[in-house]
Amino acid sequence: LGGLSGLPFAGKTGFKAYASHVPDDGQIMVFFGPHIGISSAGEIGKVQREGMKNVSASCGACIGGYHAIKDSPPAQPEKKSMLQRLFGSAEAAKGEPIGDRQMETILDMFKTAVPVVDQEEAHPYVALSYWMQKKIKSEVLGIVAPDQPFPIALVGGVMINTCNGRQQSEFFHLQDFLLRPKMGNLFQDISKEMVDEVEASLLKVEGEDGGYLYVTPEELQM
Repeated sequence: LGGLSGLPFAGKTGFKAYASHVPDDGQIMVFFGPHIGISSAGEIGKVQREGMKNVSASCGACIGGYHAIKDSPPAQPEKKSMLQRLFGSAEAAKGEPIGDRQMETILDMFKTAVPVVDQEEAHPYVALSYWMQKKIKSEVLGIVAPDQPFPIALVGGVMINTCNGRQQSEFFHLQDFLLRPKMGNLFQDISKEMVDEVEASLLKVEGEDGGYLYVTPEELQM
């Protein structure tokens, strides 16, 4: 269902197509959320991907959109559009027939989001990721059809891409775990129960900086 920034651009039609392939006794799980990178040097919004020598943006669409909005002169928007800033020319950005509609949608969203995340204490890329996670959740809830007879689980959070040298590790910060056992619009929110269950299976270890880490018993033995 997803597209740039993790937004479910396939929409209601895409979800219905997906649901039509579920077996008669099947269930549906929708896993959703944006991603953010942290390089081995601790740079937020960057990660060294497998097969690449240099680090690159993660999530590139979110970071590109953030700076396109933030760096856009408010008094002179006609001189150079945000899409031109990203792609070099309006023609290259739009094209035909699909052009760059997903990025255009993201830029429209970020006109509201950027002023909000800039007021947060967290790094702007981190704040933007969690803003986007909430936006994706809202969109997913809007496209899930209430007449689907299958049990549905919605699992949302922020995917965290990391690298240590050439070794990559992926983490997921769970934010939402919603269940709908039957038709209708009512989802049960069991997010807290799931987080508590996961934390109960982990060990709390003091880090070198005085903070605490949660690790599995297997990781502690490594």
